[in-house]
Amino acid sequence: SKEYSSEHRVFVLKPGGTRRRGSWKKVAPTPPDFLRHISIPRGLSINGFIYYLAWTDVLKSTVVSFDTRSEKFMAMLQLPCKNVYQLPEVVAENLTLIEYGGKATIFDKTNLRDKGLVDLWVVEDAANKKWSRKTLVLQPSQLHLVNNIILNVRDNRKEMWGVALSVIIALVVIKISVWLYRCANPNFSGKLPPGSMGFPVIGETVEFFKPYSFNEVPPFVKKRMSKYGGSLFRTNILGSKTIVSSDPEVNFEILKQDNRCFIMSYPEAIVRIFGKDNLFFKQGNDFHRYMRQIALQLLGPEILKQRFIQKIDQETREHLKSVVVSFQGVLDIKDTVGRLILEQMIQMIISDIKPETKSKLIENFRDFSFDLLSSINFLARKNVMKMIKILFKERREEARSDGLKYGDFMETMIDEVEKEGDTVNDERSVELILSLLIASYETTSTMTAITVKFIAENPKVLMELKREHETILQNRVARESEITWKEYRSMMSFTHMVINESLRLGSLSPAMFRKAVSDVEIKGYTIPAGWIVLVIPSLLHYDPQIYEQPCEFNPWRWEGKELLSGSKTFMAFGGGARLCAGAEFARLQMAIFIHHLVTKYDFSLIEQYDIIRAPLLRFSKPIRISISENP
Repeated sequence: SKEYSSEHRVFVLKPGGTRRRGSWKKVAPTPPDFLRHISIPRGLSINGFIYYLAWTDVLKSTVVSFDTRSEKFMAMLQLPCKNVYQLPEVVAENLTLIEYGGKATIFDKTNLRDKGLVDLWVVEDAANKKWSRKTLVLQPSQLHLVNNIILNVRDNRKEMWGVALSVIIALVVIKISVWLYRCANPNFSGKLPPGSMGFPVIGETVEFFKPYSFNEVPPFVKKRMSKYGGSLFRTNILGSKTIVSSDPEVNFEILKQDNRCFIMSYPEAIVRIFGKDNLFFKQGNDFHRYMRQIALQLLGPEILKQRFIQKIDQETREHLKSVVVSFQGVLDIKDTVGRLILEQMIQMIISDIKPETKSKLIENFRDFSFDLLSSINFLARKNVMKMIKILFKERREEARSDGLKYGDFMETMIDEVEKEGDTVNDERSVELILSLLIASYETTSTMTAITVKFIAENPKVLMELKREHETILQNRVARESEITWKEYRSMMSFTHMVINESLRLGSLSPAMFRKAVSDVEIKGYTIPAGWIVLVIPSLLHYDPQIYEQPCEFNPWRWEGKELLSGSKTFMAFGGGARLCAGAEFARLQMAIFIHHLVTKYDFSLIEQYDIIRAPLLRFSKPIRISISENP
C-alpha cells in the first residue's frame, strides 16, 4: 500500500506589499480528523477566520475554516445539504459560500427552479460543527421567474461597502475639484499678473528647482516671461503664492520698500536651515537697522581697515603656503578658502578660543551645505549652535566674575546683552554669530573658487592681474609688507573688475524673497497682501540689453564704472535695507587671496569643470588646481 502526506502553506505579504512582494510559509499540520481536500474558488474572511468550500472525494463536499491569527486549521465541517454526494462541478454550481449575519453560510439553490426553494445553511459553531437552516420559498405563481435565469449570489455586505465607497470617492473627487479650481484661480478682486499656480500645494516648485547650466537664464522664468509676454507673472513656489519680477525698476522699488510695503519672508525650507528664530527673518525697520549696525562692528569697512586687514593678509599668506606643501601642489579651492575663512572669522569673533575647540567647530561647519533638502544641514547646524552657546555662556560668566576684556566680537555681543531692554539676548547673540559664520563661509569660498576658475581659463586676465599686483609690490618699501587699505581700495582696480564680473556671472543669490504686507499696485497689476514677491538678479546680470555678450567673462566691461557698490542692474549682494553687511569682507578676502595667488604661485586647472544651478550653484566636482611657488 502507498502512504500519502500533505502540507499546507500560507502566502505572507510584506508590509505595504502586493502578491509580488511576499513569501510562502509552512503552517502547522492539520488536526487528525482532517481529510486531504481540494478547495473550490471564492472563499471568504470573517473576524480573522477564512472559510472555503472543498471536496474530499469525488462526491463529498465540506467547509474548511482556518484561523489567520494562529495560522492553524480549526475545523472541517461536512455539509448537511442533501446534495453533497453530487459531482463537484454540480456542487460548485449550486452552492455558494456567503456571509449572512456575520457568519459563514451556504447558499443552496439546488431546488430553486423545480421547487422554488433556497436553503441557507448557517455555521453557528464551527468548533462543535453545529449548523442552522433557513429556507426561502417562492410561490407557485412565481416559479416562471427563475426558469430561464442564471442566479449569481454575492455577499450583500460587500455590495453595501461598494456603494458606500463609491459615494465617498465621489465626494472626495468633488472636494478635490473645488480645491484644484481655487488653487488655479485665487480669489482676489484686483487684477493679478498672468500665470499659473501649478499643482495644489507644490505648485510649480519642481520645475523651479530643475537644474540648468551655469551660463543660462533660469528656464523656469524665461519660459513664463515668453509665454505671458511681460516681466511679471504669478506662480506657486514651495507652497507660497508668488509674484515673480524681472523688471529692474520694479525690483529696485520693491527692495527700497523693505520694512514698509514689503518685508523679508522666506519659504519654510530655507528658514529651517538658519532657524525660525534667526535674526535675519525678524521684521521691523528699527530692529534690522540695530542688528545691522552690530554686524558692521565685525565686518564693516572701518573695522576691517583699522583692525583686520593685516591679520587677514598674514593668515592668507601663511595658509596658502602651508596647504600647497601639505597637499603636494594640488588644491581644492573652495575647501582651501572655506577653511581659511573659518579660521579668520572664528578668531575675529572668539579671540580666546582653544585650538582644539576651534578645530572641532571648523569640522562641524565643513559638514554644512546649502542643499535645502539635506538632513546633514540640520545636524551640522545643531552641533555648531550647541558649541557656540557653550562658548558664549562661559565667556559671559567669566566677564561677570573676572571682568576680563578681549576686544572681540563676542565681547561686543555680551555688552549688548547686558544693556537694558530685550532687543538682544543670549539666544539672539548666538544666532547672529552662527549666521555670520555660515554666510561668510559658504558664499565667499564658493565665489573665490569660481573666480580662480575664470582666471585660470583666461590667460589675458591672469597676465593683467600679475601686472597690477607686481606694480603694488614694486611701490612698497618692502615687498613682503602686508597689504594696506590704500592698496586694496585704490591700486587694485582690475582686481575689483575681475571680482565684479565673477559676482555677476556667479549670481550667488539666485532669488530674493519679500512679502507684501498690504495690497500694492505695480505696473497695472495688484500684488495682494500676504503674497511672496520673488526678485531674480540673474535676469538682470544676464540681460544682453544691459551687458553685451552677457555669458562671456569680460572684466574690462567694468572699466570706468563704480566698482565697490551695487546698482539697479548689479545686485550681487542684494539691495535695499537688507544689503549684505558682509559685502566688504567678501570683497577684501577675495582680493587678498588673488593677490597672493598671482604674485607667489604658478597655477592651472587640473581639468575642465561644469557648474550647474538648481537654482543654487553646484559643482559637478571640486574645482582643483595644480599649484607651485614661483622660482
